[in-house]
Amino acid sequence: AAGGALAKQCPTELSRAVAAQAAGAPAEPASQHVTPEMQPRPGEYNSDVLGGLDLAVAEISKRNMTATLCLGNMWQWSGGFAAYVFWATGLRPPRMTPHATDEDWQAHQNYASRYYELP
Repeated sequence: AAGGALAKQCPTELSRAVAAQAAGAPAEPASQHVTPEMQPRPGEYNSDVLGGLDLAVAEISKRNMTATLCLGNMWQWSGGFAAYVFWATGLRPPRMTPHATDEDWQAHQNYASRYYELP
């Protein structure tokens, strides 16, 4: 199986995906949005995802490696800052498709950038 022995030890979908990537398995096709979400709603966190993150960090540490974790960003596929803007304003983000134009990308960046203006 993709990811080998490490993937078999991983209890969640996220930790299996991390293990598969660490083992050099090919990535799954990109989706419109990452699931499951780490934070599906304001103040609510997915314990399975956090458990997968804990496992990934522990495995990285066992190998005397370091990692940079980016838990907030502007990318449309991750939720990121656009999710915070939606939660604060109720205004839906621009719909992104696999065939997005430069104008679509700029509209998304403008929307997500509102994160910096919110209290």
